[in-house]
Amino acid sequence: MPKGLGSPFRNVPLRARAIDLLRTGHTADALHVQFVNEGEDPEEVRSVLTELVALQHQAAAMDPARLRADARWMFIQGRSIEDVVAHFIHVGVAEEHARPEVQKLFEHFRQLRPCQRCGTPAEPAELVMDLSGFSICAACNLRDEIGRSEQRGIARDLETVGAFGGGGGMLAMSLLADAMSTAAAGHGHTSRPFCARCRQPSGVHVSQVAAGYRGSVDPSAEWVCAQCGMKIA
Repeated sequence: MPKGLGSPFRNVPLRARAIDLLRTGHTADALHVQFVNEGEDPEEVRSVLTELVALQHQAAAMDPARLRADARWMFIQGRSIEDVVAHFIHVGVAEEHARPEVQKLFEHFRQLRPCQRCGTPAEPAELVMDLSGFSICAACNLRDEIGRSEQRGIARDLETVGAFGGGGGMLAMSLLADAMSTAAAGHGHTSRPFCARCRQPSGVHVSQVAAGYRGSVDPSAEWVCAQCGMKIA
């Protein structure tokens, strides 16, 4: 349709139309096709959309929730306060605002405790104890619950199948169901606890430490890191 002939947008500037449509979830590629088909100049359309997409990315980078997530991820990676302040400044936050905010985020980060299975920092109140006595995060605990539920469901299905398979089949299925139930009980244990220093699930029970090295192990430790020897629990 030629520009201005019957279009409901004929009196609305291209940039304003693009802003409104991007806000409602339209993609830049789809708008490019739409505007060109309506008779807009392809170069003007490309220029306007490129500018608006860049502004969208800049706004997303300065979103407070996004910045807090960025800071947390950088602290997990071992980056310094100065590194995080530099990142905030890079995305457009003034240093006088960035520095106190980063300081506050760092103090909060120091209060977090790592999950002793995967190492993800979590609020202390959110950690739960697993069957091995380790403090694990909500995500690890959820995986345990799902694993136990799946295994028990399979065990129940096997028992049901065995009931229709005669005496021998029922016995075989019952034994297999028992095995599945045992496997379900295994969910919830931490076999390789996380080492905060090495940032890896590298813990081993002291009984697995070679006899020649046990003299250097903390006598109060039950679990130590296999790489650095630090006490884990």
